[in-house]
Amino acid sequence: SYTRSAGSGTFESQDRLFDALTMELQMLLAKFARIHDDMVAVSASDSSPSVQHTIARYGEILGDYEKEFNRTKHSIRQNRDRADLLGSVQRDIKSYQGSASRLDYYMQENRSISDSERATSDAISIAMSTKEALAAQRARLQKASSVISTLMARFPTLNGIMHKVHLRRRRDSMILAAVVALCIFLIFLY
Repeated sequence: SYTRSAGSGTFESQDRLFDALTMELQMLLAKFARIHDDMVAVSASDSSPSVQHTIARYGEILGDYEKEFNRTKHSIRQNRDRADLLGSVQRDIKSYQGSASRLDYYMQENRSISDSERATSDAISIAMSTKEALAAQRARLQKASSVISTLMARFPTLNGIMHKVHLRRRRDSMILAAVVALCIFLIFLY
């Protein structure tokens, strides 16, 4: 962690808000991962390509969200550390400059604080939008999971019928290939 000078209540409150949002987003990502794992477990008996594709896509989305969250969190921390370092360096420079007036010093500090506050506010707004996107994605996953569970419970024979149709198509393709091969063979013999 890092320290700020006294009188930076706004920074401390933004730091607390950032930490709270980070924890909440981490919990949402963990919940998203659990829901995805539950969907994988529920669909293990269903070999339907569309269900498997949907679950794989949600896994990719989860990975993308985790990567984006870690990248954003790292970027925010770097910006906060950079702003803190910049403010500290500016304070040190100002304290060693005897020719600068107190008013100039305070105005410069005020500008650096405003810049740091703006950067932190931007970072928090990014985190909030990421949180909202994760919440919406979680709702969609829960809905998809319930629809899949409902369909599997309501139509247990649907999977069996689809499997039979698939086997019949494969059999028909093999018969057609054998007939074509036999015709080609007979043409070469003739």
